[in-house]
Amino acid sequence: MSDAPGGESLLFLTDEQLRQGIEAMFFAYRGFTADPDRILAGMAYGRAHHRAIHF
Repeated sequence: MSDAPGGESLLFLTDEQLRQGIEAMFFAYRGFTADPDRILAGMAYGRAHHRAIHF
């Protein structure tokens, strides 16, 4: 067996850490999609239209 320290403390996150992670992902996604959403809105398209055009 290895004598390296375990990562047991990294296996579980507190509720606060989970909430902060979820919030960070939400705001990052919102920022990432803001420009395309604005362009699509100008053409009266939504995200479903964008996916259909892209794929």
